[in-house]
Amino acid sequence: MSGLVSPIYIGTLNAKPLRFFKSPTDEPQLVWHAWDDLVACASLPRALNEKFQRSLRRDYPEAIRTVATAEGIVTIAPHWMAQDFINSMIETKRMPASADLAYTMQSVGAWNALTGNLPDRRGMELFFAAFQNTSKAGAGGGS
Repeated sequence: MSGLVSPIYIGTLNAKPLRFFKSPTDEPQLVWHAWDDLVACASLPRALNEKFQRSLRRDYPEAIRTVATAEGIVTIAPHWMAQDFINSMIETKRMPASADLAYTMQSVGAWNALTGNLPDRRGMELFFAAFQNTSKAGAGGGS
């Protein structure tokens, strides 16, 4: 953990705040999210929330990061983890089907905040590289 990190974008999911961060990796990746925020967006019972928190640290220690923010210590995780979590919450009826599209729209807002005013061609090149690297990481190709 090094230095204070600020979210690049704060969106909402299920009417709750969801912070997004620049990827902490050396390669371009799609935006990362505050895992704690994402789990809170699902409004899980406390015991289930704690189970997800333990599982994340046990099963994916190399894929997540802990960062210091002005609000405190936060676990951040890559885009693919949010998609998997949201899909599982939709399948178990803990989130509405619309949560997938809602998260996607918020992550687009975060991506736009991250990339700013890049020229169209450079922006698309960066997006495709980030998408490839994120997909590779989600398939077990590293983080």
